[in-house]
Amino acid sequence: MSESKEIFTSQFYYCHKLKEITIPSSVTSIGEYAFNRCSSLNQITFEQQSSLTQINDYAFSECSSLKQ
Repeated sequence: MSESKEIFTSQFYYCHKLKEITIPSSVTSIGEYAFNRCSSLNQITFEQQSSLTQINDYAFSECSSLKQ
């Protein structure tokens, strides 16, 4: 995923075993529902000098373990 420009719509939908993710600096967009219902996801790290310009609706909705 390190060279990806986009995390696609629903790409990790309901991936309940996913606990931590690092968004590479090359990613410019996170699609709708990309991480929706990842109930164990508790940490998201964005690499320095991030190119991220868009996080679409509900990208992290229902990620009940996220605190911030």
